[in-house]
Amino acid sequence: KPIESFFGYGDKLHICWKDFDSTFLGCSDLVEAETGLTASNIIGLNDRDLIWGARADQYREDELAVLNSRSTRCIYELGKTVEGEVTFLTFKTPMTGSSGLLEGVFQISFVLKENSLPEVTQLINQLGILTPNSMLFPLSNQKVMGKLTKREQECLFHLSHGESAKGIARLL
Repeated sequence: KPIESFFGYGDKLHICWKDFDSTFLGCSDLVEAETGLTASNIIGLNDRDLIWGARADQYREDELAVLNSRSTRCIYELGKTVEGEVTFLTFKTPMTGSSGLLEGVFQISFVLKENSLPEVTQLINQLGILTPNSMLFPLSNQKVMGKLTKREQECLFHLSHGESAKGIARLL
């Protein structure tokens, strides 16, 4: 989904997106309010530079696990806002660009104290947070992927996820 589609829920979601090095590329208004900074001040920083510094190493490990697995992960995180300590239910997912190539991590967090579990569940379903993106590719193959046709890329994707040649033929 395009990042913009998530902003209609800005009062409930902490949204940010980062590059491969966990450097902020952008964030929602709620992240700005909770850090006490503007997006223009946040872009180019990482978690260690912000109020989450004490937990930055764990956040980075989580993001690397998302990038390496090429899958969305749900993480229970302790965090900090200008108001104090909070508990987040965070979904981190690989972020792809318009070319379909992996560009970093997209993150949506819910403050558990402020959102009931039924509300969070409803938003997860509405936003399709757990819907897999069928066109994520391994980082090491990005140069090769650009030379393949769309159909070849689809075949490689299914092959890399354990599907047999017959299974891929059936799927496609």
